[in-house]
Amino acid sequence: MKKACSIVLIAVVCIIGIFALKNYKNANDTKENSEVDIYKTSEYQGIIKGSYLAYEEKFDKNGNAYLYDDENKKKVKPSIEASVIYYDDISSKEDFARFISKESGKIGFINSNGEVVIQPEYVTATKMYEGYSVVSNDKQEGYYYINEKGEKLNDQIYEEGENFTNGIARVKYKDSRAWGLLSAWKGPLVDGFDKINDFDPVTEQHITGIINGKAAMMIVDGDNVKETKVLGYKDISQAYHDCFAIVQNDEGKYGVIDVSSPDDPLEVKEVIPTSYDNITYNVIDDNPWYGAHDRFICTLSDRNDVIVEEF
Repeated sequence: MKKACSIVLIAVVCIIGIFALKNYKNANDTKENSEVDIYKTSEYQGIIKGSYLAYEEKFDKNGNAYLYDDENKKKVKPSIEASVIYYDDISSKEDFARFISKESGKIGFINSNGEVVIQPEYVTATKMYEGYSVVSNDKQEGYYYINEKGEKLNDQIYEEGENFTNGIARVKYKDSRAWGLLSAWKGPLVDGFDKINDFDPVTEQHITGIINGKAAMMIVDGDNVKETKVLGYKDISQAYHDCFAIVQNDEGKYGVIDVSSPDDPLEVKEVIPTSYDNITYNVIDDNPWYGAHDRFICTLSDRNDVIVEEF
C-alpha cells in the first residue's frame, strides 16, 4: 500500500513539474514574442514610416530617368528630362539627388518630390554633405562650394575640394597650390600646408600634414584648430585611430610616434625609432578602444621586426 502511494505521489509531482515547465516556457515565449513583435506594431511602423526612403532609378519608354518610390509604389518624375538620376543620394525627404539633364548634359539637383532645386549647370558635382556640394563649371577652371540653394559658400576657386565632415574640409588652393582647412561656418582655418593628410574630424583630434617641408600636427576641436606643432620629421602619415602616426626622418628611415597622451594632445613620443626601411601595421582587435593595440611589421634590408604596441 505504501509502495502504491509512493508511486502515485511521484506521478503527481511529475505532472505538476511538467505543467510548471510548460507554463514557464509559454511565459518566456510570450515575452520573446512581445519583444520581437514591438517592431511590427502600427505605432512603431508609424514612427519609422517616411524616415528613410527607398528609391530606384527607372526609365520611361523615351529613355527619361525617374525615381520609383518602392514603399509607396509610385513614380517620381523630375520636372526636367533627365538621362541619369543618382537615386542613392536620397535616403530621407530632406535629401537632394543629383541628376544629369538630358538636354544639356549638365548636373543639377532635385528634391524627393522630383522638383528641380538647383538648375543643371555643372560638369561635375558631389553629393550634398552637411548642406554643401563641391561643383565645377569647368574642371580646368577649378571647384567651389554651393549650398542647397545653389549659392556659393565663398568666392574662392579651389584646385581641389573635399566634402565637409563635421564642418571641416580639406582644400587645395589653385594659385599657390598649397593645402588648407576650410570651415563651413568660419571660412579658412589654416593654409600654407604642402600637404594635409586624410582625417575624420568626427572621431579624430589630430590632423597631420607637411608645412615648409616638415611634418606637422594640428589639434582640432569641432571646427576650430586649437594648436599646430611642427615636428622634427620629413614626412608623417595620418594619425591612425587618433593613436599613432608613422613618420620618416631626413635619411628616409621610418618609425612610429605615439600621439595618444590624454593629458597633452600635442605630446609626441617616439615608440619605434626611425631606423627602418618600411613599416606597416595591423590592428589586434582585443581592446575596446579600436586601434589601441597594434602589431607593426618593421622592415630592414636583412630582417623583419614584429613589434606590438599599445596606445
